[in-house]
Amino acid sequence: MDKKDKKFKLVSPFKPTGDQPQAIEGLIKGLKGGKAHQVLLGVTGSGKSLTPSMPVWIYEEDKESILIPRLISIGPFVDSLFNEAKSFVNILNKETEILPLNILGKKIFVPSVNPATKCLEIKPVYAVTRHTAPKKLYRVETKCGRNIEVTGDHNFYILRNGKWSLVKTSEIKDGDFIPLPFCFDAFTPSRGKYHVDLLQYCKTTKYYVDLSIDMPLPTALLVKAVFGREKFHRVACYEERFTNIQSDKIFAQQPFLKEKAKITSRNSQFSYPVNYPITNEFLEMLGYYIAEGHASERYFLISLRESFMQERGKKLCEALDLPMQWRKNGDLQINQKLWAHILHNLCGARSGEKCLPDFWPELNREQLGVLLSAYFSGDGCVESNTVSCTTKSEKLASDICYALLRFDIWARLRKKKKYATNTLLKTRRTYYEISITGQDNLTRFNHDIGFHLPRKQAKLQGLLGKIPNTNVDVIPINSLLATIRKASGLSQKWIARRCGINRSFISMIEHDQRMPSRDVAWKIAKALSESPKAIANPLFSHLVSLNNCRWSPVKSVVEFNHSFEKVYDFSVEDNETFLAGHGGGLLVHNTFSIANVIQAVQKPTLIVSHNKTLAAQLYGEFKDFFPENAVDYFVSYYDYYQPEAYMPSTDTYIAKDASINEEISKFRHAATMHLVTRKDVIIVASVSCIYGLGSVDEYAALAITLKKGENFQRDKLLRRLTDIQYTRSQMEFKQGMFHVMGDTVEIFPPGQDTVFRFEFFGDEIEAISEADSFTGEVVREMDEVQIFPAKHDVTTGDRIKKAIAGIRLDLDERVKQLQKMGKNLEAERIKTRTEYDIEIMLETGYCTGIENYTRYLNLREPGVQPDTLIDYFPDDFLLVIDESHMTVPQIGGMFNGNYSRKQTLVDFGFRLPSAHDNRPLKFDEFEKHMKQTIYISATPSEFEMKRANGAVVQQIVRPTGLVDPTVEIRPSKGQIQNMIEEIKRRTKAGERTLITTLTKRSAEDLTDYLVDADLKVKYLHSDIETLERVEILRDLRLGKFDVLVGINLLREGLDLPEVSFIAILDADKQGFLRSTPALIQTIGRCARNVNGFVVMYADKITPAMKGALSETDRRRAIQVAYNKKHGITPQTIVKAVRELTLPASKKKGKHIDTKKIPKEELGRFVKMLEGQMELASQNLDFEKAAELRDEIDEIKQKNKL
Repeated sequence: MDKKDKKFKLVSPFKPTGDQPQAIEGLIKGLKGGKAHQVLLGVTGSGKSLTPSMPVWIYEEDKESILIPRLISIGPFVDSLFNEAKSFVNILNKETEILPLNILGKKIFVPSVNPATKCLEIKPVYAVTRHTAPKKLYRVETKCGRNIEVTGDHNFYILRNGKWSLVKTSEIKDGDFIPLPFCFDAFTPSRGKYHVDLLQYCKTTKYYVDLSIDMPLPTALLVKAVFGREKFHRVACYEERFTNIQSDKIFAQQPFLKEKAKITSRNSQFSYPVNYPITNEFLEMLGYYIAEGHASERYFLISLRESFMQERGKKLCEALDLPMQWRKNGDLQINQKLWAHILHNLCGARSGEKCLPDFWPELNREQLGVLLSAYFSGDGCVESNTVSCTTKSEKLASDICYALLRFDIWARLRKKKKYATNTLLKTRRTYYEISITGQDNLTRFNHDIGFHLPRKQAKLQGLLGKIPNTNVDVIPINSLLATIRKASGLSQKWIARRCGINRSFISMIEHDQRMPSRDVAWKIAKALSESPKAIANPLFSHLVSLNNCRWSPVKSVVEFNHSFEKVYDFSVEDNETFLAGHGGGLLVHNTFSIANVIQAVQKPTLIVSHNKTLAAQLYGEFKDFFPENAVDYFVSYYDYYQPEAYMPSTDTYIAKDASINEEISKFRHAATMHLVTRKDVIIVASVSCIYGLGSVDEYAALAITLKKGENFQRDKLLRRLTDIQYTRSQMEFKQGMFHVMGDTVEIFPPGQDTVFRFEFFGDEIEAISEADSFTGEVVREMDEVQIFPAKHDVTTGDRIKKAIAGIRLDLDERVKQLQKMGKNLEAERIKTRTEYDIEIMLETGYCTGIENYTRYLNLREPGVQPDTLIDYFPDDFLLVIDESHMTVPQIGGMFNGNYSRKQTLVDFGFRLPSAHDNRPLKFDEFEKHMKQTIYISATPSEFEMKRANGAVVQQIVRPTGLVDPTVEIRPSKGQIQNMIEEIKRRTKAGERTLITTLTKRSAEDLTDYLVDADLKVKYLHSDIETLERVEILRDLRLGKFDVLVGINLLREGLDLPEVSFIAILDADKQGFLRSTPALIQTIGRCARNVNGFVVMYADKITPAMKGALSETDRRRAIQVAYNKKHGITPQTIVKAVRELTLPASKKKGKHIDTKKIPKEELGRFVKMLEGQMELASQNLDFEKAAELRDEIDEIKQKNKL
């Protein structure tokens, strides 16, 4: 498709929620109905749960910072946490409770799927939630047997027709694919578990504990306090023991005593260590018991009918010191009440109650292999190319599927009805069958688990190497493959040949008749990677990422009634997914409106923000939403800017001094180039967009179009390039340059990171290609290319001559005016300076300060508005003004400040009056461009509301369910100490604080005071450079400091979800900084956090405070009511810290093959990469800087530099 005809395509795994759908619909309806002005009245930062018995895989961090794996039932686990920290529970409404885990000092992690890469990661849980269960729940089951019970609002990532989406449970359809985990043994500690506390498995029955050691005095006193003096004497003299129930208090305070303690009976018939060793013999015995045993009140049985198993059982009993006897039917009976109770509580008593011991996730691979091998030896079988086992216990079946994942063994779970084999009653019962198929799975099973029983092991060995991989593990790339292949111009035959498979098989994949195995999917991805067009397709990385997890189609989604009182959820950092459910688990999930509007109306869009930091944040978000469209960043390109000025009082002239950021300059050129060549363009800009930029007509007219095969003299091309301000490279080659190598010309456009290479044969352009600017490697071949000017203020030689004629006329007139006024010095000054500029323009077509002559160059009359970025847009573009209550006044004030400075230069002979025409737009000029405008603000001003004329779309409910924070008014007396206490409380919880003052001096003084109080504090105000501000905000989010003190910059737009407390000092000093809109915006800075809390320190309630409190309470009431109605649990927004950074300077490049670089050039190449790494770091693009660092280290290591 031609880029001019390309449509906006929103790419996001999320759907509008809350009141976003209504807001989006309202805006679209207004735009299509021709409304010129609309207000999106938002909020700042504008019941997904599982049933109690659902198993969830977690990791708890111990005292040594080692992650201990657990498979827990979510309900009892969350309830125990709530009971442990009742005073810290946040009750959002009568139905919803949330507990941040940092309050408990607990660190819990879960396996979580990254929605971008589809890889399994380990992520922290930052909060747990429980709320009243809705009347209806849903049971989701996949075809491989995994199942989970959740609320209808619970989210799942699914793959539907090749598209990765986030949908509610109630929206899942049969045939949707759900991601399932690979082996997650990498997260499991390899040290294993070597002791088990027997006391926790026999608390319901009375046994005795024998210390049998000399007790130190503190321990003796403790035991004496528990038992009394008389009994203590008998215990100390080993004449009497204490019970297992009494032992809890002693061992809790003196845990070292447990190491020597033993559990025994009243008459000492047996004695076992309380900390019982987990040996291979013990694990093997557990495996046999789980498979073929059951426990009664006084003994337990294991059915071992084969001679090998009987011999093995005998040896195990001897090793474990268990009293045994054989029954006539061959069953092994262990007559010991203690072990019968322990096994009953550890693994279940009857077949339908069985489970793996709760400590099994802590076992290392070898230990777990022993346990599973014993189980499969007893209950498993090998037949029809499959290893399988059948159990009546759903929990045991689920445990085994989870355990097999530790070995990356993919098992299917199937529920079936069959007749019981251990009873004479011919009753059909429900059983759960676990089956392992496929060569890879069987090989892993043989290597890591196997069978103890030789007969079964021999059968397994017979399968290996003979059974090919079946469709056990398939990757649903069907529609994706067809889309990418056709877009890349590849044939099915081309792909099939490179994969070593039949073309018909590729055809069947594309027509959904077959799905490729993982091996075939990798081959297809590798084949596509040979095509530059396929790699450039955004869907290619999506196709490759599908190989990073397993996939299972949904079998059914069933709504059911229940009797649960509560449902439960985890809040997981970044990915918001975790592993839960029966049978090995499913991965469940736990500034978007304008993007939907853009996609609906399909218009080029200008989004204006009032500062660079917020513009950068918006740019990153829209770049993610529209990866296939042109999203550009347009802000002032000055790192440092000192405007030209004159101070008459001291007779001081200050020449213009500026440092241009070349990366931002590149973004600006990319923006104008895209606007001229295509329609699917979104520009995120600061108010720089209203400053003069050069004529759009001249910019487009001066572009050079070059086509392959046409005649174009090389020297003529070089002259044309010079005319449009390209320079010939000398020592370096960078944007805005060209160089010549014989019959080859390379041009480095100002808006990109690659060069255009033109190969001439005589006067004919023989070939055109796009190449890497350093290595020279060809990126793609081209038939036609447009070269746009290297500068925006550029014009033709003829127009310069006409302009100079006009400049001379105005110069003569101005000199005469000044001389008449008696200002001979000023007259001579303006004459000298202007004639020098004219001479330079005639020679080079450009001069320093040429922007002051743009009126002449563009043939405009005095006072006519200059061309700006807005003039590059077509007439029907969409204008979005973010934080309009701040941005609109800023736009309105730009002209007056600029005019005052320029007038002084004109009066004293430094510039002609035409300098006034190099200016920002007047506000009335800006208004003429506002054909269709959306104002976004939580506190729109009277101007926006009046212009909207009732067209106000309200978006009060946040998608996260968060409500506006609670606000308190506290007296100013003792405010600092009170504030410090609040700060410490938030810091202890791992949260951040903002403090707003009225002056820069007070912000700096307060910062010094708080630093002396041993707090980590920084301040932020307008004297701090833009890029440094971004770095400060980033450090706040990362926790490098805890408190940020500011004035006005802490009000609008900042997205800081870690901030939970805001202190507003001098809240009753009504004015611009303490007006109602200002207070509402400040309050909103902690609306991204569940624990958001604001304190206004004041001695009286002003009308502004009253208005802010009233509006906050109104919104909060709406939000709470909506959450209650829809069962929504508010959750703190979790966003990657990188989202506050400026846009990356380049797309992620391919790995560079240094073999193509001469050895003598490697040193220079490394220095170049180090320069790029430094630049990336300066622009806060740390992800790119890290990639470059790794590239440099790899090159140095490989080439021994």
